[in-house]
Amino acid sequence: MPGLALTTEAFLLTIALRSGTSPTGRLLASAAGIAAIAASTQFLARQSFSFDLYEAVIEAERKRLGLHGLTRDALLELRPSFSPGSQLLARKWEQRWWLRKPVVELRAVTVWGFALAAFAAINIFVFGCAVAQLLGADISWF
Repeated sequence: MPGLALTTEAFLLTIALRSGTSPTGRLLASAAGIAAIAASTQFLARQSFSFDLYEAVIEAERKRLGLHGLTRDALLELRPSFSPGSQLLARKWEQRWWLRKPVVELRAVTVWGFALAAFAAINIFVFGCAVAQLLGADISWF
């Protein structure tokens, strides 16, 4: 869903930022962008909550049954038993902290949240400029 919001944003911001678009057109395009971002954010948060809930239930049941956990931390505890030819060891993820920490270990919901927040800020700015133009402000640079 966030991917669809980004596609929507590309289309709407093209309209909103085009020099020939009227202030009303900018207002409507940015309002539609804000609505798409709000819907996408709700969907992303709901999916993230559901995933976290299911993960917690699965982990609790695995623990109750005496099975090893499936979280990243629980799986990494098994590292001493990994085959030397495994791709995790071959790619040297442990030594590549500079890539692992900011890219791999950062949750996707966080990355998408920042991207959606950036687009929301752009839309709010365009919306504010459009309102100011409709109220008679001279925003010649916009």
